Amino acid sequence: MAQESGKEKSPEHEEDESVELISFLVSECYVYMIPPPRKTVASYRAGEWYVNKWTREGVLKVISKGEECIIRLEDIDKASGALYARAFLRSGEPHPVEPVIDSSRW
Repeated sequence: MAQESGKEKSPEHEEDESVELISFLVSECYVYMIPPPRKTVASYRAGEWYVNKWTREGVLKVISKGEECIIRLEDIDKASGALYARAFLRSGEPHPVEPVIDSSRW
């Protein structure tokens, strides 16, 4: 266990202090209201969305912290950087992000 100023830290506390590394950054991204999930196997089509009617604008970050990988969507206002949404990429769990089938740009 690590010590700081005569105080012992638990291994859990040490893990919480892992350095966050930004692996990927999109300085301008948009959140859309997408249609309800399809009843077929087909995925979403970006062409069905109203491209000029986003619900939120933000900054997207993919962050590595210790053994974790986190996708964060933060407010575009860099001064506040308030968290809007986050998703964890974890081994053995469903992927929190789905691609669209009609464009590689989306």
